[in-house]
This record gives sequence, C-alpha cells and structure tokens, in this order.
Amino acid sequence: MVKPGATLVVSIPLSLRRVADERYWWPSSDGCYSTKSGYWMGRLGHCGGWASWFGVDNDVLWKAVWGLDGPPKLHHFLWRACTGALATKGRLTERHIIQDKSCLLCGNDDESIIHSLIDCREIACVWRNSPLAGYIENAPRSSFREMFKWLLQRLNNDELRQCSVIMWAGWSFRNSMVHEEPWNCLQQGVQGYIKWVDEYNEYAKLVFHRRLPRSSMGATS
Repeated sequence: MVKPGATLVVSIPLSLRRVADERYWWPSSDGCYSTKSGYWMGRLGHCGGWASWFGVDNDVLWKAVWGLDGPPKLHHFLWRACTGALATKGRLTERHIIQDKSCLLCGNDDESIIHSLIDCREIACVWRNSPLAGYIENAPRSSFREMFKWLLQRLNNDELRQCSVIMWAGWSFRNSMVHEEPWNCLQQGVQGYIKWVDEYNEYAKLVFHRRLPRSSMGATS
C-alpha cells in the first residue's frame, strides 16, 4: 500500500461499540456504489478531488446552480462552467485535442472559461453596460467556480439570474462565431436571452401553480 493510502487507513477512528464492519461507498449518500459516482471518482482521480467538487463545502454552490430560476439548459450551462467542462480552446488544448488555445474572437493567448464569458473584449462591452459591472470587475479570476461562489455571496436572486443569463448568452454568441453563424447584434441577443428566461419563469409559475392544487387534492382524496 502506498504511503498516502496507508496514512488514510491508519487515521480512521475506531468505534468503541465494536459494531460489525460494513462496506460503505462514501461518494454516494446512501453508501451504495453507482455507475455515476464511480465515473466521477475515476474522472477526478482521487478522494481529495471528489471532496473538492462534491463535498459539503460546495453544497451551497450546487444548490444555487440547480435551484436558480430558469430553464434546465441554463442550469446545465452553469454546471458545465463550474466543473470546467465548457469546450473553450484553452480546455481543448489541455486535453490535447487542439494545439491553438488563442481566442477566436479577440486573439487572446489563452481562451479560458472566464475569458470567453467575461474578459473577451467582444463580450466585455455587455458587462460594461450592465448594472453588475462593478461586481464582475472585482470578482476573483482564479477559476469560474470560485468567481461564481464569490458572486453568490453578494448578489440577490434576481441579480444572480441576470448575471448567469448574460454569461449564457455570451457563450452562445461565442459559439455562433466559432461555427460561422454570427449573431446580427450581441446586445440584442443578450436582451433576447433575458426576455426568454423571464418568459420561461412566468410560464413555469403558471404551470406549477395550476398543478399544485391537483396533486394536493389527489393526496387527500
């Protein structure tokens, strides 16, 4: 056994009640192994990596990502951004898929996730005209996940949703340029995304509001 593993084993506290040992898969909440948890454990490569992404310290982050008012596509976009899964040229270079990691829009040497969503000069004009400009300017740049956690502590729900939608729109604009189907106007495109999400939320409220009494009636009958 390698030394780090042996250290972890020795550090396990022993029970004073002398209960029987049981197999328990700690990455799952119910202690049972699942293909999904095994996949993520293998991808992250070590226990520390799993704890870093899915541990208690990030519970608030993931609840905010998946609980944000908006369509599932918005949630999935934020999850991909927070886990480093957006296919920026910087990320593709790290995975040895391409060799050129420069930004297609502005020519920056490294198209990171933060660059593509925030700092690229083609996108930055949207943030400068946004009431969230001050927050974005002062937000940490170590990683998108840390930036989003920082914003989560300072923005209210409406501001966080607007911030997330602008990021999502910026990513869609970036992709339209990459795939040579550019938007006619970035500012109009961003406003269109904001309007679309607002309309989705209004529709969702009506649908869920109408469904709730039916389920309640069914439960009491």
